[in-house]
Amino acid sequence: MPTPTSPPADPISQPVVNSPYDYPRWHYRMGTDGVAYGPAESGRRPSEAYVAPIPGPRGQMPVMFGTEDPRALMEHVAELRALVEEWRENGYPDATDVTRDLLFHWQDPERETRLYFAQLDAVRTLIYLAEAAPAAIRERLADINAEYNDGMDRAAVKMATGVGKTVVMAMTALWQAANHWQNPADERFTNRFVAIVPGITVRDRLLSGLRADSVDHNDVFFEMDLLPLAGEYRKRINSAQIEVVNFHQFMQKKIDAGVSEKVRTVSGYKDQYETEVEALSRALGDLFALGHERVMALNDEGHHCHRDGGGSVEGRESAVWYGGLKSLHDRGRLLSAVDFSATPMFISGDRKRKNKLFPWVVSDYPIVDAIEAGIVKIPSAPVADNLSKDDMPLFRDIYNLTKRDKTGFMDAGKGRANWINEDLAAALRTMYDSYADESERWERVRTDSKVPAIVVVANGIDNADGIFRYIAGYEGKGGVLVDGQVGGLLSNIENGRHLDAPRTIFIHSKMETTDRGDKEANAPKPIRTLANLYKEKYPNARLSEDRRDPRRLADGSHYEVLRRVLNTVGKPGEPGERVRCVVSVGMITEGWDAGTVTHMIGFRAFGSQLLCEQVGGRTLRRRVYEVGDDGKFAPEYSTIFGVPWDYVRAGEKPSPGPDPIPRPIHTVRLIPGRERHSVRWPNVVGYDIFGGDSEATIGVEDWNAVEKLSLTQDEMRRTTLASIPGGVEDASAKPVSFRRIAFLASADFVNRQRSRHAASSVVVDNAQLFRQALNVVERAREGGIIDAYDEPVYDETVGTERRLSDWLMRISAVGERVRISGIEAKLEDDGAPLKFCAPFQEYETSREHVHKTVKSEISHAVCDSGWEVAAARALDRRDDIIGWVRNERLNWAIPWMDESGGVAVWRRYWPDFVARVDAGEERELILVIEIKGEERETDLAKRRYAEEFWIPSVNAHPEFQNLGRWEYLYVTHPDLLNGMIDEAKRAFSEAAERPTTEGAAK
Repeated sequence: MPTPTSPPADPISQPVVNSPYDYPRWHYRMGTDGVAYGPAESGRRPSEAYVAPIPGPRGQMPVMFGTEDPRALMEHVAELRALVEEWRENGYPDATDVTRDLLFHWQDPERETRLYFAQLDAVRTLIYLAEAAPAAIRERLADINAEYNDGMDRAAVKMATGVGKTVVMAMTALWQAANHWQNPADERFTNRFVAIVPGITVRDRLLSGLRADSVDHNDVFFEMDLLPLAGEYRKRINSAQIEVVNFHQFMQKKIDAGVSEKVRTVSGYKDQYETEVEALSRALGDLFALGHERVMALNDEGHHCHRDGGGSVEGRESAVWYGGLKSLHDRGRLLSAVDFSATPMFISGDRKRKNKLFPWVVSDYPIVDAIEAGIVKIPSAPVADNLSKDDMPLFRDIYNLTKRDKTGFMDAGKGRANWINEDLAAALRTMYDSYADESERWERVRTDSKVPAIVVVANGIDNADGIFRYIAGYEGKGGVLVDGQVGGLLSNIENGRHLDAPRTIFIHSKMETTDRGDKEANAPKPIRTLANLYKEKYPNARLSEDRRDPRRLADGSHYEVLRRVLNTVGKPGEPGERVRCVVSVGMITEGWDAGTVTHMIGFRAFGSQLLCEQVGGRTLRRRVYEVGDDGKFAPEYSTIFGVPWDYVRAGEKPSPGPDPIPRPIHTVRLIPGRERHSVRWPNVVGYDIFGGDSEATIGVEDWNAVEKLSLTQDEMRRTTLASIPGGVEDASAKPVSFRRIAFLASADFVNRQRSRHAASSVVVDNAQLFRQALNVVERAREGGIIDAYDEPVYDETVGTERRLSDWLMRISAVGERVRISGIEAKLEDDGAPLKFCAPFQEYETSREHVHKTVKSEISHAVCDSGWEVAAARALDRRDDIIGWVRNERLNWAIPWMDESGGVAVWRRYWPDFVARVDAGEERELILVIEIKGEERETDLAKRRYAEEFWIPSVNAHPEFQNLGRWEYLYVTHPDLLNGMIDEAKRAFSEAAERPTTEGAAK
């Protein structure tokens, strides 16, 4: 797509300037105050090594201690970007064949689930460093690691919250494991991984998504279509060992001999701790104990891990995490470590380093880039009010301005639990009014029960408790229940009674380090009350994100229950589906990914833009991930009070004029109880062609279907040679006959057919195919289909023989093609013969063409046209339809070979529908349905592979005999669908009865 000549004007009226999937074409410049302004500049934003502290009164920008240039560029990142992009454009030279297969699969523009540019750029950079980077680049990174990381091979990927770090972690593991499978002796690769996380929330999510050794494939590798069709990539990743641990597990614990303290004292165990090796063995288990293979560490939220963090809590925690990595490294067991973080910066320790990017950052995709690509919501914050102090709007930094005004804080612990600071109360009420408007808009446009959510972040337990009571209500003297003071949408108490499903929850700061409720007795009363209400309301809900954990909510501790509620905010059918407000201490846990958050209030100190981004980033998860006609995401907004985040000024909402008529938003999900409508389909990744007369042929059945070819002669280039002294010699190309051109073209055609069928068992008889090709060319010329000069022509003129060879390849697609006696379906290499609708990753859509289903496991059919909607309605209305599904985000496709570009490439084709039809006599007909109004050449090729390869191979495969008979319907108008289904049923019944009739006649 060409770059527009006029740049986007400003970040307010045009906040989204880039496609999420393509190289960034524009970026807004950032002023010295950290605010973006227009017009936009072309190209990608430079990488900067610094995040500014919070501006003081009147907007001064203090210079960081010891730093001359607070906006220093990351020159090595810029150099890497240019090298990686050149490497990509050149087809990845020096990469392994496995790596190229993966990269071409991941960046295929025809993928149903496209990967963001940021994800591809990050993984390409990591791969480039390992496989193709010049020695100077690797040596520079080694020098940095020698200075900062005790010589460990460590790299950091900076990727904004909401852009999909987990997917990049999975791609990194797959790249390593797949190459190790191919060549175990290559020391650049491993198949052993430890993902290290800061808290339980992230751990459970990664256990559920990153571990690939599952039968149901409910993992990120399946959901994001990371595995190529061929090459046994499911086996490759299943063979890898991936462990997910909380960094606290590296802490050396006190030795417990399992006896009394007196015996421990006598035996010498008293006050002794594990050795580093013992701690590693306990934390990593088999990953550390077995063999001597090296391990790759994937550090999620890796900014918590660095050396010399100082004596603060953060510093001590970073020392534990770093110590675990160093122990692995010192024992020769660490291959490399990769940090994944939105903010890979020094968060504690030396003042000269604090708030600076890790020098080992190799890929940089900051939050402003994600905003400009529309991948995250655009934060909006107060920029002016009539209560401003020192030119800073009060609601922009409530905590600090309130402190400066000396008006006091909450007094929840002294019998006045309903009283809070006046300025904060005003902010809460103002936020509530905005929230109520947003909630009303949701009611108008949503077709499900989702509600918007507010996050309130306080600086301590007492203040958070006071805010919670003010919003949610509280128990007063004599046990009297008092309603919340902010507004009815957020109160947990209504008319003096607790609601069964609370609307506001209180999150304690100890939740992320409490596994089994060992501190239950110290849980505040609101925590205990909320947890018990949820246990009573949702006793059978899952307690953990990790699907291997069988426990239910009724079995959990107070902290575990509320952690589960927090992690399911906005998810239909889960305990947190109706939560409207989350009050937390410090910061909402990292890894939290609720997409329903629309508002936030911060009531705490913010010492840097880093902390603003970490806290405010929890509000930025989008709801709808669909591009418009311009290839971009539509802007979505969040409203933030009390978080003085610089970039938010660019997020001021433009004045839209009158409200447009909103388009409904649908949550597309798997509906429990509709199992009778389930659809299964064969997991085919390719074809084996076999049989006695299996050979490549070329012939033409219908000459009317053959395109004409004109071989015109350009003016011949004449060349003359001369020597001094000597004569003159004519070196011009010699004319050749058309017969000679046909000979060369036929020979080239035979070679291309041999390459095309190299992966199958088709026999290419060179001599026979050559004679057939010559015969086709002669007949085409005699019939006027090939227009060529009678006199000799010059093969120098525009590659005449190659054009004729290309024409022969196209003829082979409309003629007899390949005569075969059988086709066998190749199944996915893990041996799982079938795919199902479940598991299904729910998503939200605002697409125009959506049908709410009746006979499908999936709630809605998200269609590309009104014709497809009409077909979906027809399927729901037919009495003989057992079940059907719209093939959208199911990761099911038909393999086909694309030869349109002159090179044969295996691609995937996603038909529109699959439907199970009751054909009578306890027989089932399964229809693959394509609705197509306008045909292209590639559509015909896809149809051919569906009809002539996929359908016969599936019907003949013994694994699928109990499914029913498969047929393919190519429907050119939805009005024809019912008649075509009836005809398919009739033909199926006749074919099924024919053997019986013949047997009776005999």
